Amino acid sequence: MHYYAFVTRDADKRYRAELPDFPDCLAQAHSLAALPPAIVATVRRHADAQRHWTLPFATPFGALPRMADALDGFWISVDLSSCMAISACVSITVEATETC
Repeated sequence: MHYYAFVTRDADKRYRAELPDFPDCLAQAHSLAALPPAIVATVRRHADAQRHWTLPFATPFGALPRMADALDGFWISVDLSSCMAISACVSITVEATETC
């Protein structure tokens, strides 16, 4: 699944990505090429911290919010399909009765 991230650069020239579909996720990288893997890692950490989590539906490009610093940034599309295979800790209780 593809999601949009809004990319800006901070004062130290690091790339920073905000994902509107994941409000608590902010990824940073020193190069633009390193940003998509950083976004995937950030979303995975976010998912691991949640008890019951599924990937949200992606917001269509035309419905994305106008970013306050839009003049200094741009949108990229990031494939988060690999996040669908996130491992989760599951507790299962099994009760068995023995009949004779």
